Amino acid sequence: MPKQNDVVSDTYFSVTWYTSLTEHDKKKPQRLRTDKGNFIDIPLNCTLEASVVVEFNKISLKNYTVRYSSLDDPNENLWADKLTHKIVLDNAVRSLWADNLAIPVLTEPEELFLAHTLKDSDRVSTKGNHNKALIFSTWCFALNNVPRGFQSEWLEMKLGMDNSYIQQIINRNSVKYSDLQADKKTADIWKPKKFEYKDKPVYFVRHSDKKIQGGYMPQWLVDEYEEFLNKEFNPTKDIIGWKYTLNPESKGATS
Repeated sequence: MPKQNDVVSDTYFSVTWYTSLTEHDKKKPQRLRTDKGNFIDIPLNCTLEASVVVEFNKISLKNYTVRYSSLDDPNENLWADKLTHKIVLDNAVRSLWADNLAIPVLTEPEELFLAHTLKDSDRVSTKGNHNKALIFSTWCFALNNVPRGFQSEWLEMKLGMDNSYIQQIINRNSVKYSDLQADKKTADIWKPKKFEYKDKPVYFVRHSDKKIQGGYMPQWLVDEYEEFLNKEFNPTKDIIGWKYTLNPESKGATS
């Protein structure tokens, strides 16, 4: 684990790794895990610093800096050649999340509804249109904003269900775009009227290609969900002329 997590601002974080003399003497250097489960050891007197930002709830690596003990020893500096953007980001997110930092959050009405649904349960119920909308919109949010290796963990934190479980829910309550296309019903996705496919309500439209995750919430469900959140969980609903709407990142995703 890294030596230090620093909160620069509400949306800007710095993670620093370095190996202390004690760790070096004990042959237990600071290390970063790679995608394949291997490790990159950080030598004594070397430092890796990563800058992580959470802008519009999307986690990203702004940059990272490597400081060597000596520029004259190419063999000692080979460790940094193994670093990639993804390796640094994944290790930084793991470190920050361990301290409950840089965890993306939904909009306030969605978070309030989520807290309400989990008041007496560890998992969001799939019963009712509003709960289904919560699950689908949260899944889209994760695909758009959370690094791939952390999406399932984040979804479990939020909904009490991992990505595999959510996939089962989506498969039971959705239809592929190509199926609607074959029946000339794709225009219904964007209409405010509730519609069905093979006598079942369409709660979500998946991408036709199985290799592509994500899809779209139909407009009728978006409208119904927004109306519900405005009525029950919008803390600023008394402000004249202001109406809560779902962010685009929560209505559809492609990953």
